[in-house]
Amino acid sequence: MSTKWSRAFPGLLEQVPEARYFVAALLQGWSGVDDAQLVVGELAANAVKHTRSGAPGGSFHVTVVFRDGRVRVVVADQGGGGGPRSAPSATRTRAAGGSSSWSGIPRSGAPPCP
Repeated sequence: MSTKWSRAFPGLLEQVPEARYFVAALLQGWSGVDDAQLVVGELAANAVKHTRSGAPGGSFHVTVVFRDGRVRVVVADQGGGGGPRSAPSATRTRAAGGSSSWSGIPRSGAPPCP
């Protein structure tokens, strides 16, 4: 069974702390809450600074999913004008905060990674 929460935030830097508070409230008592807040803060700031999410009327979305004893946190932005400049070759990593994996989700119409 999974439980999912999602919230849209206006694409403003002032909303980045709000996204962090949203995640902190949902993950209260979980040992990885500080790491999750840090990741959400970085990804939300990047979304606002480097994608169409930061344009007038833009937004970004934060989703938190609990399933099978695991937590997944997703920050989705509105994309940018081009593809990424580089892409890592590895598909799995272990971060200091306990993350067991990371991934990117291809978007239709997006250019391929170099």
